[in-house]
Amino acid sequence: MSLLKEFRKKAGKRQADAAEEAGLTREYLSALENGKRKLSLSAARALARVYGTTTIALLGIDKDSETPIAQEHHDTSEAEIDELKRRFANDIFLKQKEIDSLKQRLKQSEESLTMSQSMCKILQKQVDLLEKALADKENA
Repeated sequence: MSLLKEFRKKAGKRQADAAEEAGLTREYLSALENGKRKLSLSAARALARVYGTTTIALLGIDKDSETPIAQEHHDTSEAEIDELKRRFANDIFLKQKEIDSLKQRLKQSEESLTMSQSMCKILQKQVDLLEKALADKENA
């Protein structure tokens, strides 16, 4: 039985319920538990939260863990641990790039908003001048 499935069973969750609580599809969780899909960092965090454990224990990396299930799975090779670390580092790098991109878009939006506000002020002054000119013409 896979480590993910053992944690789910230990938490007393049905696959559909665990997937829903973690914001995943049941099909995706099934594929993870059956080794057909690789676990992403975000999915690992969500499942760890649902199962009441840490991401490291969930992956069986923490060989000194107090978690009994993780202790049973000490056969995780150093190469597998290195691969998980690499994947997670890559996930973090991609998330940071996404954050940087969003910050840049926010800055552009703020600049655009400032320009729009300036244009509104100019247009309002023009409207005021035209209204005054019209009022002056009507009074003359």
